[in-house]
Amino acid sequence: MTTSATPFDSTPRLLLPDPGRLLAALPALLGFRPHHSLLLLCVEPGGTIDVVVRADYGPTAAVEVVDALGRLCRCPAAAAIAIVIDAGDDGGPDHLAVQQKLIRSMRDRLDRRGIDLAAAFGLPAVEPGAGWRALSGPPVAGTVADPRDCPVAAAMVLDGCVLHGSRAELVAQLDRDEQRSAALATELVRRGPRRRVGPRRALTRVLELVRAGVPGVAPTVGELADLSGALALPPVRDAACALAVGESAAAAEWLWSESVRTWPDPLRAVPATLLGYSAYARSAGPLAGIALGLAVDIDPGCRLARLLDQAMQLGMRPDAIRDLARSGYAVADRLGVALPPPAGQW
Repeated sequence: MTTSATPFDSTPRLLLPDPGRLLAALPALLGFRPHHSLLLLCVEPGGTIDVVVRADYGPTAAVEVVDALGRLCRCPAAAAIAIVIDAGDDGGPDHLAVQQKLIRSMRDRLDRRGIDLAAAFGLPAVEPGAGWRALSGPPVAGTVADPRDCPVAAAMVLDGCVLHGSRAELVAQLDRDEQRSAALATELVRRGPRRRVGPRRALTRVLELVRAGVPGVAPTVGELADLSGALALPPVRDAACALAVGESAAAAEWLWSESVRTWPDPLRAVPATLLGYSAYARSAGPLAGIALGLAVDIDPGCRLARLLDQAMQLGMRPDAIRDLARSGYAVADRLGVALPPPAGQW
């Protein structure tokens, strides 16, 4: 699946009047720098960006992004901005004509949905100084701003958004580390059959690992073995969902990510689901879709992963799935374990 969407909550992502600054904000809005892509931005009244939809640039891209936008936009009369990112953008008038034809097709499809295509831009890459040009309306052009000068991008980075060089880089961060995976398998064999541990003690161990974790520093094989035993208990998995909205969310996401890279199948569907839920809850749509899709592929019987994946496809907002975190707090409370408090307003 090449289409990805990032639905945002009510937190404003203000549309800037300068296209160069808007284009500079795309990596922050998506979580990665898009390449060879077609994007549609849903813009609510007042200039708030509500949804960003991306597909690989190609013959079917217009249909994919318009259909996705139609499912996700809150307001049926919302305006949209189309962006074509293609390294062949400087390939001459024929190439320009192909892009303009694609935009006309997209405009027709949006019109049928009651959505106005307010603007369309083409550029070879989302890089500071790269040239962009309008693909509809007056023949205006300009250059992409430095993301450091873009308030939207700066605000999202300060809010904890991690920017990746490409979508492929985002996918690769969940690739299995065969060497560490083999070391973990050896450690699990060495430990022998798991001793029965109560949910309260297991959840306490999960919190210890989260609090001790440092994003960017890999946990030890022993710590990952402890985590696999703890998350084998359903109440612990349920309570761990609450970490997605807590003050330790970033550390928890790093731990889930490292577990996905290290645990064997089908066990790693559990941390993939937790990672997907955490990313979903903070509006990181591309990462959420990748993690949840991986969880479903690894274990089609993982009910939570399937439900969350379906919720994303139907355009359910991040705020609508945060009740799962509230349930996690309730489970932890019944176990007598205090979780990190929620961060901000959730």
